[in-house]
Amino acid sequence: MNKTIINYGIIGAGHIGKYHINQIKRINDVKLIGIYDINFDYATTVAKEKNTIAFKNINELLNKCDAVTIATPASTHFQLSKLIIKSKLHLFIEKPFVTTVKEAQQLIELSKQYNVKLQIGHIERFNPVFTYLLKESTAIDP
Repeated sequence: MNKTIINYGIIGAGHIGKYHINQIKRINDVKLIGIYDINFDYATTVAKEKNTIAFKNINELLNKCDAVTIATPASTHFQLSKLIIKSKLHLFIEKPFVTTVKEAQQLIELSKQYNVKLQIGHIERFNPVFTYLLKESTAIDP
């Protein structure tokens, strides 16, 4: 049986982007292709630190990937997501997903149209504090 290797890119080289780089590098069957950030000099510094490649052009990265993470400010998520989905790439978006319900609905429809997976990083649901609060009958509704 042949294993499928997923070629993966990270968009955003800030604190959250670095976290995603670390996590992606830990997953078997996933190959980190590289990172893109609007600040190419900073992306280059992060790429050297994380032993990967910085791409100066987002499309060059996307052309080499099967899936990507968006770890940029929320105000950029909608436009980046449209580009990625229309490139037929699977997508993981850090929260917040987008800035309006209308944008969210449009991206959900686009992901169906282009038959790609769209996932939002609501990992705080698995935070031990959050799960404890959900179990406590006296806890407030988080």
